[in-house]
Amino acid sequence: MDIALLVLHSLLRWILLIALLSSIIMSFRGWKNSRSFTPFDALSRKVATIFAHLQLLVGIMLYITGNTLTYLLNDFKSAMSNGETRFFSMEHSTLMILAVAFITIGTIRSKRKKSDTDRHRSIALWFCLGLLIILIAIPWPFSPLANRPFLRGF
Repeated sequence: MDIALLVLHSLLRWILLIALLSSIIMSFRGWKNSRSFTPFDALSRKVATIFAHLQLLVGIMLYITGNTLTYLLNDFKSAMSNGETRFFSMEHSTLMILAVAFITIGTIRSKRKKSDTDRHRSIALWFCLGLLIILIAIPWPFSPLANRPFLRGF
């Protein structure tokens, strides 16, 4: 596994979480205060979506080039009995794809909305769903499923 990809994936996690939280907070405020949807709101939405897709792309690259997929394809039964391998090959990857799909749906739906309040609401709700799934699927240092450090180094 390429250590540079792992470090990048670890770093992008924090950038994505910050971008998502910021976009969610702005959207909830805009929704509750019936504020107009500004170019800065659109930029915030766009940045969060870009980092979600970038993180997914790096994750897919790790999945394809790493040992987990090889182990899974060569000995599926044994791989599924190993909790950490199962977590990264099935649960983590599936949940992260789902989370990015929700974020993308929120972005697309917000672009199609006519009213600013509906745009804010769409981003707030769909991004919250995506964030919740991401928080569940991250291998936190305290996770019983699989744990990794808060930030990986070289």
